Amino acid sequence: MFGNLAEARRIIETRRIDDNTRRPHTSLGGLAPAVYAQLNRSNRPASLELREGSAQQALTANLSTERNRNGSHT
Repeated sequence: MFGNLAEARRIIETRRIDDNTRRPHTSLGGLAPAVYAQLNRSNRPASLELREGSAQQALTANLSTERNRNGSHT
């Protein structure tokens, strides 16, 4: 199928770029993913944390936060 590894990488990368920048996707309303992302970037926060989504909260906390959670104020 491919002459060598370098050729395979080149062809695959060309296809990836084409799929993400030029080819329309029906699940995105007929837009290419890059176009869809550009149109929707300003409407959405950068991460789930910013919109209080389902992302896990930070695993570390400062000492006073831990004391308040545990009810100990020593």
